[in-house]
Amino acid sequence: MSPKRNIFLVLFLFIFQAKVFALPMEAVKSNNLFAKESLALNLTQEGLDFVSKVLLDKLSEDLNGKKIDDINVNIPFVANIKVEQIKFNLSLDYLKLVPHETGLKILIGLKNVHLGVGHFRAFNPFLPNVGTSCFNTSIELGNGSLAPIEMDLDVAVESQELKLKLNDFYFHLNNKQYVSFGPRECHGVFGIRDYMTQLVVKEVLSSARVLINTGTHLAVKALFKKLEEGANSFLKEKTFPIEIPFMSHGDSPSLSAQLVPEEATFGAGKMGVVLSVKLLNQVSEKSLSNIENLDANFLRYFSVSIKPELINILLEGLRESGSLPEIELKEDMHEVIGALVHRDELSNFLPDLEKAKLDEDKLKLFVSLRKAPSLSIGEGGDLLLNAPGLDLKFYAKRNQKWEEYFTFEFDMKLNFDIKIESENLDLSFAVESLNLNGRWASSYEPQDKTFYREDAEESFKSLFYMISTELEDSSILKVPSLEVGDREITFKNLKLDDGFIHLDIIPSN
Repeated sequence: MSPKRNIFLVLFLFIFQAKVFALPMEAVKSNNLFAKESLALNLTQEGLDFVSKVLLDKLSEDLNGKKIDDINVNIPFVANIKVEQIKFNLSLDYLKLVPHETGLKILIGLKNVHLGVGHFRAFNPFLPNVGTSCFNTSIELGNGSLAPIEMDLDVAVESQELKLKLNDFYFHLNNKQYVSFGPRECHGVFGIRDYMTQLVVKEVLSSARVLINTGTHLAVKALFKKLEEGANSFLKEKTFPIEIPFMSHGDSPSLSAQLVPEEATFGAGKMGVVLSVKLLNQVSEKSLSNIENLDANFLRYFSVSIKPELINILLEGLRESGSLPEIELKEDMHEVIGALVHRDELSNFLPDLEKAKLDEDKLKLFVSLRKAPSLSIGEGGDLLLNAPGLDLKFYAKRNQKWEEYFTFEFDMKLNFDIKIESENLDLSFAVESLNLNGRWASSYEPQDKTFYREDAEESFKSLFYMISTELEDSSILKVPSLEVGDREITFKNLKLDDGFIHLDIIPSN
């Protein structure tokens, strides 16, 4: 690879490894850095299964040992029976979340329903002190073959808050499909016959059907109400710290983002929410990074879709702050930099270097962004980069001081086709347009003001084409990682459509 070709590979790495786009905290103003409906979070199938398991465990806990009011049974002229300490447990087999085009269907599989009667007492209506008390009667319904509970959950966003509305549901309990055990013991002089025990069982079943339905409905409704309140509280109170490291040493300042729900989305096998993003200039005490025992594995349950506008607003913050980074490209970063900063190589375009009196034959090179670049998605589903102000700035050492010498000014548009293959970016690109200008430093008076602009511009166009060819099937570009609090994430399954950049999130540490 020739030195000139390597020059542009370094420039390419500078732009697309994304490590230079660190936004200083003072650049962020929450009143104008707002990306409307620019982020979509969607639960993956693994995420749907995880949420289903969490809801199943919680619902099983809530439906364990639910109490039913006492029941009084009167047999005229024979006996009065008071049934007390009635409880029911629902044994749940599964809970499935089934998204469809208009909402969410919830299926709850029932193994069986257990009814426990702690105590009932039968006594003579004319001699109430004469009777018998019996303890611990069990009733099992279903025996693993009960029909599943089906319900519909409407999910919407109203006034930037999530709303979960559970529609009415009812499940059938067959009174004839049961087995009873007990009572285990009875004490008294009244005497208990089998038909009296069966009478108690049938009365309990008759009364319990409505109460079990009501209790289950209330438990499910309370569960989703708590889920709704928790989600809204989390979005309002928590911010998400984001750190993007510089190419140079040292930590970057922190950003934090607040998510604002805008729309709930559904489709076959998927559900999610579209959010606006507000960038803040400080990390809240209630930020995600300050939550103890945060499990980074939860990130794998989501795919993320980002509109280029969100990235552009982040970059625009750099421009507004006047803090666009200027990064030195050093020789030890890549062998091409050593060739690029040598006066013999650069004199092909700047003949002044053949005459200039310099303390050293090597110059220093800095790359900077004079204007914020922007991303967009083309009609053909490709990614377009507009970089109207990418500068290569050279410094020369004269009179024992490093002073600005000459700057190459690029205005270019690139068209990219990007895929993620394992840990690598499979990438090719074409130069849609490239214009090159140059300027001498105001503090330097060249002996030869010649700048072979057209030669340099044509060389750059040719070099970009050769770089694109070399990058195909190359492992030189790695999928970038991003720090979220003290967690590091990376991505897979990149796709561009519907104006979004779609990615699956993977914890990388």
